[in-house]
Amino acid sequence: MSAQFLEFVQPVHYLWAVFAGMPEICRPCTNHKVKLCMYADDEDPPHFHVRGPGISAKIDLATLKITRGWVPKKELDELVAYASANKPTLYLKWSELNERD
Repeated sequence: MSAQFLEFVQPVHYLWAVFAGMPEICRPCTNHKVKLCMYADDEDPPHFHVRGPGISAKIDLATLKITRGWVPKKELDELVAYASANKPTLYLKWSELNERD
């Protein structure tokens, strides 16, 4: 996928997810079954959740390491590649969803 396509689709998909009450940010894996999610008012440090059939994990945004759960290697490699390439955007989404007083 081109970067321009992702720049267009991801914000639209994100807004749909927010208004639908779903924490899904995107589906970066080629099988499109694995969801990258962020929850509002979640605990620090910044991280994202991974959900899919038989898959549940929490991945630290700074290190891109699994801190809880399990993800198959193929999907983990795709998630880490996506998160690495989009780290500033993911931090921005984290900040939007987790404003602190």
